[in-house]
Amino acid sequence: MYNVEISFEINPDPSTIDREKDLKVWIPIPREWESQKNVQIISIQPEPHSQFTDPEYGNKIFFWDFGKYPEKPSYRVDIKARLISYWVRTAIDPSSIKPYDKTSMEYQLYTKSGFTINITPKVKELAREAIGNETNPYSKAQKILTFVHRKIRYYQGMNRDLDYMFSNSKIDERSGEEYFTGDCTHYSALFTAMCRSEGIPARCVYGRIGWSPFLNEENSKMYSNLDTVSTDEGFAGAQTHGLGPHMWAEFYLQDIGWIPADPNSGLFGRLHHYRVIMSKGRDIFLGSNVPQEHHNGYGYQWVPINNGRAEGLLTAVYNIGKITKARSNVYHSLDPFPADALQDYKNYYFPVDSNETLAKKRGGLLSQFDYCTRNIPDRDAEFSKIFDDPFWIRSLQYDYDAFVCHMLSKIMGVEKFNRLLNEYEKLIANSTIPIQTNRFVQMSENIYGESLDWFFNQWKKSKGLPCLKVDDLTLEKDNNDWKIKGQLVQSGRSFFVLPVEFSLETEKDQELFTIWQRERITDFEYKTMNKPLVLKADPDHDILKLQRMPLQLSRIWDSYPDIILIYGTISESDANKTAAERFNDDYLGLSPEIIKPDTSVTENDLNTECVILFGRPETNKISKRFENIFPLRFNKDNFTCNGITYSDTSQGLAQITEHPLKPKGQFIQYAGLSATAMLQFGDLYLYDAPSSFVIYDADKQISSGDWEDTDPDLVWEF
Repeated sequence: MYNVEISFEINPDPSTIDREKDLKVWIPIPREWESQKNVQIISIQPEPHSQFTDPEYGNKIFFWDFGKYPEKPSYRVDIKARLISYWVRTAIDPSSIKPYDKTSMEYQLYTKSGFTINITPKVKELAREAIGNETNPYSKAQKILTFVHRKIRYYQGMNRDLDYMFSNSKIDERSGEEYFTGDCTHYSALFTAMCRSEGIPARCVYGRIGWSPFLNEENSKMYSNLDTVSTDEGFAGAQTHGLGPHMWAEFYLQDIGWIPADPNSGLFGRLHHYRVIMSKGRDIFLGSNVPQEHHNGYGYQWVPINNGRAEGLLTAVYNIGKITKARSNVYHSLDPFPADALQDYKNYYFPVDSNETLAKKRGGLLSQFDYCTRNIPDRDAEFSKIFDDPFWIRSLQYDYDAFVCHMLSKIMGVEKFNRLLNEYEKLIANSTIPIQTNRFVQMSENIYGESLDWFFNQWKKSKGLPCLKVDDLTLEKDNNDWKIKGQLVQSGRSFFVLPVEFSLETEKDQELFTIWQRERITDFEYKTMNKPLVLKADPDHDILKLQRMPLQLSRIWDSYPDIILIYGTISESDANKTAAERFNDDYLGLSPEIIKPDTSVTENDLNTECVILFGRPETNKISKRFENIFPLRFNKDNFTCNGITYSDTSQGLAQITEHPLKPKGQFIQYAGLSATAMLQFGDLYLYDAPSSFVIYDADKQISSGDWEDTDPDLVWEF
């Protein structure tokens, strides 16, 4: 849920402008799209002189002529809006794609060549190179995205023209391959143009992205210093504050709809919900008030309008030729719990996937809480401090609240909780003001039929998280039964009333039972007819708690930017080095100084929080030195996992383990069984997979998994 405050301000120099001609402003207004719903415009100050919907793409555009206002140093528009942004995830079978209706107006609009999306011979050449012999529209779009993501290297500039990007191409010194430089507008424009050249309808999307409720006009920083620079022709750009500017793309599939694609980030078929869509399309017609034959100085962000059309529309179109100081703000505030938490709950924890999949997702979150607090001596007492830094607010607070929603669903039961979800979503969608938490609590209790104060008080008002331990277990044979006696102990600053599920592995099968913990030390007893082997508390990670969890490759970002890349030189040195360099260029974007050969590594280097090794022990000295710390071990030119031996030279693996030299840290190994396999891993983009290990063969992932949960406080072997 975004409660958005949008503002745009110009500061014209009265000595250089003509008030009758130079103070016009066009601003895009958020509207509803497939992933952006319940858009409500709460207020606009001052009232616009006219409103316009562009006839091609459907963008809403408001117009002001500040020349009609009394003269003053600055002119400002303030817009308040409220909207819901949704995740987009797609699962498409390429064989189900239907042929396009090429007679439709929509198909013709989104496959044509235009001023900005110009389908030149160079674009067609790149498209054919990207797709090869592929004929399926979905698969072609996927290949084009992969191609564009690798072909362009990020560089922010003021020229948005594809021909300019082509004419300034560069050659990679290592590979000898041609590449381009550009920002998100170039990535999206090239993807869109290449799709259109292959008969795939495509368009660009402009929005403001991020989750930054802590930002305001007093503490936000300008997005880029480039915003203060004018082009050689004297065209200016507006300073951008608050949510960051970004452009991505969409392509269309017949009878399915628009599919998101972000060639800048490499995302295909999915889109996160941390964004506010401002406009769609390029070369957007602005209406009758705009200059037509000549731009007269008007444009958007360094680029003059062309025949009454703006190259893009994110902040505002104004006189960029005469007004050098302008500012665009987009800030947002939150609805109280659980508004956004319920969206994340539905995205991550809603019971539509298998329970095994959902348990893995919850385990991933527990892993994040575990890792982020490992350097805190008293993790429970100091837990709340991880929310002091805005980064952790963004990455953990939503997840924390979403997990609380999951636990509430376990208390209420699926039927009642789903009813609560439906009623609350209707309420929040139709409200022009945030819904307070106490209203949600009241709704929950009305549907559940009992007071839930105990639940909300402990999860929304307590400090810390529960720490559980299974203790003092005994096993006795009683006639035909086995009797287990023990204690469930909860430590920590705050006490939580919890229903704790146990799984008992016996000689024959698995048994489940639940213990309600209403005191810090709870005695329990359980009988079974089968001989017990292993007892686990909370095996499906249904309780938000502090526990030792196996690391996942995705934890790399928790160490960013305290990372070092070490490539092996014993053999396959060029491949190992190239893999490390590509990983940094494509993924990390850090200084090349973090890349070191294994012959130059110091003990201080090895105390970096995240140490990443490129090459197996046979090719990397540091991999050899620490080979015994990794769960999957190489035997010269092969390795074994779950009883399967992998020895093909096209195979390799990525794995993560605990840092052997410090309490909070990680060692990661990327290793192929040949130089070719080492380089192949980069094409799979599995660097931060949500698992402890990944095994691949050529261009395919063939296996992945997590190390076993072995927290001794929660697992008891008889």
